[in-house]
Amino acid sequence: MERSSTDLPGAPPRSLNDLAADIHLAREAVNGLRTAPVVWQDLRDAQGSLLVAMESLARELTARHLPVPPRLRDELRLQRRLHGGLRSRLAPPLT
Repeated sequence: MERSSTDLPGAPPRSLNDLAADIHLAREAVNGLRTAPVVWQDLRDAQGSLLVAMESLARELTARHLPVPPRLRDELRLQRRLHGGLRSRLAPPLT
């Protein structure tokens, strides 16, 4: 998964559409891994990738002084709670 422009100093900004596409692909991966037999570590890794993709879009929206949509904000809150410590390494909590 590619990183947000805020992760790589000097990198050109990624389009919001590209960041949204990252979320879509990560969400498809999570959904595909939810079918039996579930390999829990693979599912957890995919959920982590989804969280990183959502954090990247939220960070880019904030950097552009745009609001984070309520659906993304709420899902981020849920994913951050599910992943515990990963949240603190990625971004401050959204209010």
